Amino acid sequence: CGKPPFYHDTKEGVYKAIKRNQLDMDTPSWQNVSPEAKNFVARALVKDPKYRASAQELLEHEWLSGTHIPQRNELKLNEVSQNIKTFYSASGFQKTVVSILAGLRV
Repeated sequence: CGKPPFYHDTKEGVYKAIKRNQLDMDTPSWQNVSPEAKNFVARALVKDPKYRASAQELLEHEWLSGTHIPQRNELKLNEVSQNIKTFYSASGFQKTVVSILAGLRV
């Protein structure tokens, strides 16, 4: 869908949701995302590394491995592309969030 799975009305709320690892995939942007894709994102974003899926596990996940065949409504590539462009161009805040999610120091 091209939008992060953290939602709140304010930037501060989004930041707190990220720190608390409060994923929200019930927003309209995520409604056409397959359960397999949501599971992949959720497993990749587990806060505690002890319980987070390893890179190998994620590479073998059904959503990436080719065992999942996408339904027609999952293939909204133009919408996803536009959402990603909007997300990255909106402000430095989003870049900070992405850096935090990637485990980089800001």
